[in-house]
Parts: sequence; C-alpha cells; structure tokens
Amino acid sequence: MQWFVGAAKKIGSAVSLSDYCLAPPSKGFWNDEIIQENPSLRGSGLRLTTRDIRGPSDVAWDLWDLPGSPVSVVALAVDNGAIQPGTAVDLRPHVAKKTLRWQAPVGTWKLVVIYPETIYWSLDPMNPLAGKKVVEKLFRRFEEHCPGESGKGLNFFFSDELDLGINGEWMGGTLWSAGVAEEFRKRKRYDLSPELAALFMDIGPRTPKVRLDYRDVMVALSEENYFRPLFQWNFDHGMLYGCDHGYRGNNVVEFGDYYRTQRGCSARATTRRG
Repeated sequence: MQWFVGAAKKIGSAVSLSDYCLAPPSKGFWNDEIIQENPSLRGSGLRLTTRDIRGPSDVAWDLWDLPGSPVSVVALAVDNGAIQPGTAVDLRPHVAKKTLRWQAPVGTWKLVVIYPETIYWSLDPMNPLAGKKVVEKLFRRFEEHCPGESGKGLNFFFSDELDLGINGEWMGGTLWSAGVAEEFRKRKRYDLSPELAALFMDIGPRTPKVRLDYRDVMVALSEENYFRPLFQWNFDHGMLYGCDHGYRGNNVVEFGDYYRTQRGCSARATTRRG
C-alpha cells in the first residue's frame, strides 16, 4: 500500500480506497476486531412473544428461556379479537427473577413480552463508540502507514454495500441498543416501554406516533454515533467520502432513513438499471 501510494504520486495520481465486501462482520476485518474487543458493540433486534389469557386468573409466566431480558411487558385488553386502545397495563413491576406473576382482571387479555436478541456478527450503529471505533480501526491505520497523505496521495474513501449485520433490523424498525430507552425518554418526553408493542401490532390511535418517534430516535442515534463520525473524519482530513449502498435511495427506509443517514457523503453512486 505504501509503495503503491508512492508510485501513484510519481505520475501525478492519488489512490482511493473501497471497503467493498470487507465491512460486514464475520469477514475477518475491522468490524470483527471491534466487536471481539468490546462485545457490547454487537447489535440487537427486538423480538416478541405473546400469550392470550382470560381473566380473572392468576398468571405465572416463566421468562427464563428468553435470550435477553425483557424491555417491555404489557397486558392489552382484547374485545372481539381487537386490541382495545388505551388499555395497556405495564407489567414490569410484576416481573421478578424473570418470572411474571400477575392477577389478571375479568376479560380477555393479550400478554406481550418484548426482548432484545443479540446478533453475534453485527455492529451496533447506535452505540456511542461505534463510529469512533471504525475510525480507529480503519481510517486511522491508513493515515498511520501513509503519514501526511490524507487528502493528497490518499484522497477518496468509498463505502460500498454497507452491511453491519443489522440491516433488516434497521429497515424493519426493530433495532435495539442498551441506551435507546433512556435516549427516547429524553428526546420524546415519554416512556417507550409500555407502548413498545406498537412496533409489532396495532395498539390503537397512538400506533403511528410511537412508530414514527421510535424511528426518529433510532435514525438520529445511528447518524450521530456511526455515520457522522465517519463523514467528519474524512472531511477533516481532506478526503472525499462516497458511497454505493444497497438500494441507492430506491428504498427510503434503508438504514432507517436512507437520505438522512447518507446526507454527509460528498460523492454518491447513481442508480444502475438494466
């Protein structure tokens, strides 16, 4: 690499770099190193399990077999097969040692338990360390091996087909991270947990609001903690930063919000057809 940069400079050329096929976790490169050094940087997706009950009855539900600790446990009243708006009962206070014990009132109820499941080969873009670690393990190494060449002998970094192992969670709106609940409370001024079921089912008139608020926070954290630090490092070092990601804008919910997350790129591939 050092020789190539030097040889290119002799003929008045600069070198650009691409991460095509290298970035996805499990490929043996920088993202693997990051999550192996700090396993808490693995991404998670929300999963749910439900149980239908009829009250009055004593509920005892063992949650030990779930791969993650529940982040939402609610009971939703059901009438004629439809969830009744505004009836959610927050059952988190009734969970002790991963066992739910609750005295269900008269009626039909849907118990909903939502929990995060860690995706082993993945990187969590919402983690405050995510972008910083990619800069450390990827970009900065080129700068160290070719000192003074950023923006000169090295002038362009191209991110191609970005896949952090959680792309489906991004698009599906089920990406989760340890700090999301608290960040949501700070930014939206209400507790997400009792209404988290809205990401999976219609819980009434507030369903669209909860989904939009959640996606807004998810995308904001992804942008602030992953995309922006990468864009900023390249900009500060005089590098163009380009991309040719996935659907190239044809799927607006890619990365949660394609245009919002990619707005820092200084170069972009156009849609290919045919």
